[in-house]
Amino acid sequence: MRNRIIVLLLALQVAMLPRQGHGQGATPLVSITQLAGFQVCPDTVFHQQLVTMQVTFHNVGNTAMQVGDTLIVAWKNTDSVAVSVYQEDIASFGLTSNFNPNDTVSFVTTYTYDSTRYKTGSNIVVVWPRSSNSTTIAADYDTLTVCFNPILTLVAPVGPHNQSFTLSPNPFSDGFEVLTESPELIERVRIFNVLGELCLSRPYKGRMQAGVLSPGIYIVEVRLRGREAVYRRVLKR
Repeated sequence: MRNRIIVLLLALQVAMLPRQGHGQGATPLVSITQLAGFQVCPDTVFHQQLVTMQVTFHNVGNTAMQVGDTLIVAWKNTDSVAVSVYQEDIASFGLTSNFNPNDTVSFVTTYTYDSTRYKTGSNIVVVWPRSSNSTTIAADYDTLTVCFNPILTLVAPVGPHNQSFTLSPNPFSDGFEVLTESPELIERVRIFNVLGELCLSRPYKGRMQAGVLSPGIYIVEVRLRGREAVYRRVLKR
């Protein structure tokens, strides 16, 4: 309920902003028409996952933005009670020419999901355009739902101990083995579901018995003695 109230209040704030028209001041009116690459549910994103986004702005007003101004994607997580960041700018683009009425402009940038911005599970977030020129008005906003998993992204660090690291069989029914060049370094194996909830945690003794798990996709964390943990996806039949 709290999240819905915050989203409704933000929508009311946007709706109450003055619109351009006859008898009103000359104020740029901007909309975000594309935020490609920003991952939303049902896809799951992970802690420290890096994505590439393409952002497109549209000047839907009657006034140009001037060269040298900066277009910004503003972001608010309405589940702020669970995260330390409540509102921030997640992308920006400096104009190299005037942004005239009915023009569109696109740019590519990167964004990293992490546990300072998101709580485990579903997060209701709001994004809207603004600019470094405080008189620019957001024409609208988008409400998105992000499914976040707090364990590290599944891109394993580069190193000789990761080059032949696999789980077999995958998919599995009752259990699986961890195949690596140095099995003696494996201390413990933990299995998480896609929401980041711990399902199993056991010392590794040559085979991980996991038949009690329900069918689905899981994340396997292998703890290596004296080294960083390694993560792999696995499918339980």
